[in-house]
Amino acid sequence: MIPEDSTLRRHYLTELKFRQEQNFEYFTNVAIEDEASVTLPQAPDSIPLSTIGLALAFVFLLVVIF
Repeated sequence: MIPEDSTLRRHYLTELKFRQEQNFEYFTNVAIEDEASVTLPQAPDSIPLSTIGLALAFVFLLVVIF
């Protein structure tokens, strides 16, 4: 709840802004540190031929049935 007096309200809002900036700075520092330690798996360069053949067979089966 925000205090009624304008001076107290200004002090409260300044303190709130300072805490939000401090939390955001902490969050970005943690994110940057975690980003350096995370290694993402590499996706294959192409789709395997068996997967393409299976997908085409499924589509052909759907066309024949309907």
